[in-house]
Amino acid sequence: MARSQVGRQPLFLLGDDARPVDVATTQIDGSTWYLRAQSTGLQTIHSYVLIGNDGCLLFNPGSQITWPEILGALTAIDESLDIKWVAGSSAGPDVLGALPVLESTLGSDVTLVTSSDLEPTISHYGVQLSVLTLDSGGSVNVGGRRLTAELDAAAPFEFRLRDSLSGRTFGARQFEKSVDSQLPDRYESARSAVAHVLLTTLAPIALEGRALAALAPVARVTSLRAYVRQDETWWELGGRAGLLGSALGQVPEPDDMTLRVELSDPVPTVLDLRFARQSASVLGEPALQDLVDSLRDPLSSALRRILALREQLLMNRQLRTNLRRDPLTGAGNRRAMQSWNRSGTWSLLMIDMDAFREINDLAGRNAGDRVLRTVADLISRELDSESLLVRYGGDKFIAMLDEEHLSEALVTAERIRRKIAGADTDSLGVPRRVSASIGVTCATGKPNALVSQAEKVLREAKQQGTNQVISSTEH
Repeated sequence: MARSQVGRQPLFLLGDDARPVDVATTQIDGSTWYLRAQSTGLQTIHSYVLIGNDGCLLFNPGSQITWPEILGALTAIDESLDIKWVAGSSAGPDVLGALPVLESTLGSDVTLVTSSDLEPTISHYGVQLSVLTLDSGGSVNVGGRRLTAELDAAAPFEFRLRDSLSGRTFGARQFEKSVDSQLPDRYESARSAVAHVLLTTLAPIALEGRALAALAPVARVTSLRAYVRQDETWWELGGRAGLLGSALGQVPEPDDMTLRVELSDPVPTVLDLRFARQSASVLGEPALQDLVDSLRDPLSSALRRILALREQLLMNRQLRTNLRRDPLTGAGNRRAMQSWNRSGTWSLLMIDMDAFREINDLAGRNAGDRVLRTVADLISRELDSESLLVRYGGDKFIAMLDEEHLSEALVTAERIRRKIAGADTDSLGVPRRVSASIGVTCATGKPNALVSQAEKVLREAKQQGTNQVISSTEH
């Protein structure tokens, strides 16, 4: 932490208001402290210090009377605490009354985090601090620790912040609950470890392994399965499907050894933790559900990261696909053709539209483009999933078939020729029928070698007429 400002001496005098104030400090976890300030005749102050990677947020700094003792308690915790943000559960003098003296103590570069409803009242304190107003769901990043505002329209003058690291909510109604409902030691140890894993691990594969290991103080968990709903489809992420996921008709029902967690942020998500049989007794412990509930924000944070990586992976895959695809017809291009890798004998069809230039001359290039798209679709429908259709250039297509015998390739070629010749003018979008000549070859070798053979055969077909299939000698 760069600054060491908490240890400064206060630049104000309390005069007759001075009175003994007792401040008790409790470390909730490795990055959160609770301070309870009490004095005779004063409202008890419940303060929290939330420590981030490069600064801290002080929630409820208290009043001018209690501030010196709270400041001393903060110094006792760590003299190097760097308070960069301040927030309060209300605008009351017992909660934020210390703002003027806090400004003189810590400096004016501290940011006050509050709601738009509270800001006009807070302005009466006359401080020059920067103000960050949050609507419900808005957040502030406290050194890698996201704090999200949870506001209630029925209580506009209350301000609450939910911590993504611990899952706790800090606000007027949550103080005693946050402190008094601490998890048992082994659960708290697991909660802290899992939260750290969820918020820091980048690789999804490592995330599952590290998360399961972090749960070891509580129980042995054998697997973590994630199901997310996107585009009206449930996807199972992880396992063999990896980040791309595998589509599901519905999420499988959990068995008696599975703890299910359902999330809605950022997308509908179901997480299934499967426990080993020797850990069956843990599933009935209330503390386990408390642990899971405290991890909802870190889980959502990890899920956002995973979905972002998945989206990037899908985009990269689509980009690679587009690099191998003809933008007009959707067929493959020459780059895709060169990736064809078949050992042994296979077949190639070179398909050339007859008198295609006349279509462009008579009906225009847009009409010609429609014909090419229609023809590409007709050809694709006659090919199996192992075949590849390529737009070789202009009005010429190549179909690459995993066929070992010329006779089988000829059957496919003839079927394609008939489909093109039989296409009606409405589907083609031009006032005349079209036809194609097809050269067929079957051999072993690289694509370029078979293309050269097919071109020779196709020239023979063009010389003999149109709308016909001619093959080379079978090899």
